[in-house]
Amino acid sequence: MRPSSFPISYHGEFHYRSGATKQQLTGVALSEFIMQKTGFRWEDVAVDTITVDDLDDESFKIFRREALRRKRMTEDELNLPNEELLEKLHLMKDGKLKRSAVLLFYHDPAVVQNGSHVQIGRFGEGADILYQDMLEGSLISTADKVVDLIFLKYLKAKITFEHDRRLETFPFARNAVREAVYNAIIHNCYMYGAPIQIRIEDEVMIISNSCILPEG
Repeated sequence: MRPSSFPISYHGEFHYRSGATKQQLTGVALSEFIMQKTGFRWEDVAVDTITVDDLDDESFKIFRREALRRKRMTEDELNLPNEELLEKLHLMKDGKLKRSAVLLFYHDPAVVQNGSHVQIGRFGEGADILYQDMLEGSLISTADKVVDLIFLKYLKAKITFEHDRRLETFPFARNAVREAVYNAIIHNCYMYGAPIQIRIEDEVMIISNSCILPEG
């Protein structure tokens, strides 16, 4: 008999065969297995308790500003009511918001998953943390704030002068930091409930998330 490609439910527990052994699936591992076999994604689940009217106006303003500034969408495409815009972005399902829409546009994304925030820490020698911040709010508003906060509070610029002009040189290029932070937010697997963490030292910045790399 060929082994089943889907976990088998037995007395409320799910089991699958790996080689010659039987494994039990629970929690996130079970969700991952089902998603892998069905192509269904955690962030596509509809949310019953939050409507479009509950979403954060400021997050929509940021999205429209950045989409237009970077020429990802035209002004006509963006000049739509919020609900139509979300439909166009495939962030709704059967008239309900998907989890992804709540993460992006709701002021408290923890309602769909705890840990949906960014933590920044400034470290001295070893494990000594000097100060830290936790940025909560919609992922769009968090992304808009986090890079500014890093450069205003967490990085020290080297000061030089060119004739009578003062020059500030940071240890990391702003565009590179922005790209790394945005990638961490975009590619995070929020199903795990672990925050994105940014560790900053004098000459080192470590940005970590819980992502699932493509199979293989």
